Amino acid sequence: MTILHQYQVEGLEIQNKDKKWFKVKPSHQYSFIVMVGDSMCAFLNGRLASTYHRVLVTAKKTRYSTALFSTPKTGVILDSPEELIDEEHPRVFKPFEFNDYRDFYNTEAGFAAQSTLHAFCAL
Repeated sequence: MTILHQYQVEGLEIQNKDKKWFKVKPSHQYSFIVMVGDSMCAFLNGRLASTYHRVLVTAKKTRYSTALFSTPKTGVILDSPEELIDEEHPRVFKPFEFNDYRDFYNTEAGFAAQSTLHAFCAL
């Protein structure tokens, strides 16, 4: 999951399904933008999609960034809760261990995939 506060320093772009990039402008100077990552997408059975995003840096304003990465403990299986699976929303992803996904992500096949998550564990 990405949580971003631009604080009047624009530059965030997200990619749509057609691979076109769009600028994201915050609705308010104190607003946060929250984007789901692949792990959360899998856990939520695809109900929220992970978003490819980038930040274009300009020299006009100083930008500060802090990153915090959190992953499941080794051996924990990422699986959608049964409450998110029904006839209208069948299971989208096979359960998986995050380290296996990360290892696949860093392979040639993972880099080449249009969606690494789907290439790794889609049903």
